[in-house]
Amino acid sequence: MHSNLLQQAFEKAQETISSDKPTHLSRHLSDYILEDSHEPFGEKSLRNYYKRIFLNQEVCLKPYVVESLCHYLGYNSYEAYVVNIPKKKMTKRKISKKSIIAQAFMLAFMAFLFLICTFSHKRNRRPICELLNDYHTDIEDYFLRLERIMRYMQREAA
Repeated sequence: MHSNLLQQAFEKAQETISSDKPTHLSRHLSDYILEDSHEPFGEKSLRNYYKRIFLNQEVCLKPYVVESLCHYLGYNSYEAYVVNIPKKKMTKRKISKKSIIAQAFMLAFMAFLFLICTFSHKRNRRPICELLNDYHTDIEDYFLRLERIMRYMQREAA
């Protein structure tokens, strides 16, 4: 909600005090908020809100902080800031020849793999009747072994 405002305030503070450390910037902004609104707002809180911007989390500041930051940026109120928010231009994304070649290569490779898998699968396929006969003989073998084990166990018990 207030992410753009806070980010612009930090950028202006960076130009103003010629420092890129968030600690120095938040201290500068905290002092300005105290002078402007006569209410304290901690520099650590500003740093934490500033970190939230980079984590794509929502930032919701107190009203007096919002007004003070708007004054710091040169606006009379938050409403004036909202009206004058710079719109981000939509840039056209250029597709390079390398990416087109890479995509074409990947498509050809995927088609090649698909064809190999399809033809190798057809060669190894057996009719379903043969598969069922194999399963049938496997089941018969299993029961024959089970019967032998049961007879052996009965002889041992007797």
